[in-house]
Amino acid sequence: MSTSFLLETYAKRLRLPAIKRVYKEIAHDAAERQIPYEEFLLALLEQEVQQRDANQIASRIKHAKFPSMKTIDQFEFSAIPSLNKPKLLQLARCEYIEKTENIMFIGNSALAKLISPLHSGRKLAIMAIPSSFGLPLKYAMSLWKLSPKSEFSS
Repeated sequence: MSTSFLLETYAKRLRLPAIKRVYKEIAHDAAERQIPYEEFLLALLEQEVQQRDANQIASRIKHAKFPSMKTIDQFEFSAIPSLNKPKLLQLARCEYIEKTENIMFIGNSALAKLISPLHSGRKLAIMAIPSSFGLPLKYAMSLWKLSPKSEFSS
């Protein structure tokens, strides 16, 4: 059996899809530039780790059930001139998360109230902090379903 076939078979069996995808290119580059074996192996493993990190972030974002993938960079501030742009950009830095502070968005601009929590949620997903997206009514209904009926009777 050829070396390429065995490498691809082993990479598949060991569940190393990134290595399977890039090993030929990295091996060719390493041979051309006379890179030591350890650096070649490091380059392969870096590709696998980067791919797994990206997959984990994508999975956490999907699990959080965000309704949209827009970011704060895509927000059209000119569409809502009354919006406090510096404040929204400050909130987008998510410093309140590290300080364990709560925030609440109140007002007419539904889009601004949506984009900042989505941005924060994505940042949490990247930081591997569990998060999910939902509307207050959805959370209230889920709490009501979990609580004994007698607590909510009149």
